Amino acid sequence: MIRDKRLGITLYSIQGAILFYVVVWQLILSQVYMADSNFASVVRLQLQQPNQFYRWPSGKGPFCLGTSAIPSDYPTASHYTIPSEGYYSYLGSALPQRHCQFFDETGAVPIPETDRMFVTTETRQTNQNVQEGTECTTVGSINCTFLPSYSRNDDSITRRSFVADIEYFTLLIDHSMSAPLAGITRTVSQMEGSLLDKKGHIMDPCDDYLGFAMGCPTNETSGFDVALGRAGLPDIVPLATLLRAAGVTSLDLNAGLNGRDAEETLREAGIVLNLEISYTNFFFSGKGAFALGNGAIDNSKVKYSYSVSTVTNTEYKFITGN
Repeated sequence: MIRDKRLGITLYSIQGAILFYVVVWQLILSQVYMADSNFASVVRLQLQQPNQFYRWPSGKGPFCLGTSAIPSDYPTASHYTIPSEGYYSYLGSALPQRHCQFFDETGAVPIPETDRMFVTTETRQTNQNVQEGTECTTVGSINCTFLPSYSRNDDSITRRSFVADIEYFTLLIDHSMSAPLAGITRTVSQMEGSLLDKKGHIMDPCDDYLGFAMGCPTNETSGFDVALGRAGLPDIVPLATLLRAAGVTSLDLNAGLNGRDAEETLREAGIVLNLEISYTNFFFSGKGAFALGNGAIDNSKVKYSYSVSTVTNTEYKFITGN
């Protein structure tokens, strides 16, 4: 037996660290005695147009053709200016105004699907006629020639229109998960959840309504609550929040294309948002400052989180005719 204060402190410190690592970190926080299980998930998405309280006043969005002055009573109005007739500016970049269309959710989603959704931000329309003197009896005839030819960038023959206020269309995200081996089945209303930004911080969708006179949409003002992760309620968030979660502050940012499309914005060129849902019943999952953990030793409590990533420079073209 050697009596030495320094050796004693070292001994008990090492023993304490081992005890903390095994009991607290491994058994309580990381729950290493639990096994991973495969699971299946089902997702349903539904879009809803914003009501008048969350649109640009009188439909005068800065990107709408004919807008000569930006209404001040809108949260992002300070980011825009009108440098000259027919143009608007977002944070200093001059951009051409376009016609605005006020779609509802049916018009904004031309092809309804369940677990994915195509949302229109811009439309391009070219009116074509059959060239005279050609042998064309039906649209399917091999000899049909239509003029003028479609040109996506020629404003003289193609009418380009923005879908007004698309950022404040709201998305209902309904999902459920089942892990048969673990004996766990949950719907979204039975779980707590969160939306994480690019840095893993928890986001509040109501932050995108700061500055609106009516505040965050509620059942009283809109017929539904904008909410996320609250037990017993569906998840409803504006598209602006999902864009912000992906690091996209505005659809009026440059899309980063080349050539003739180098000046196009995300509102024109399009953007794909990948929404990933992560489930866990672990106390701590090591991401987003405990955001992915359920915060309980009870493994029947399941928590989920959303994260959003982007795939830019994506355009879809739908051709219709008579």
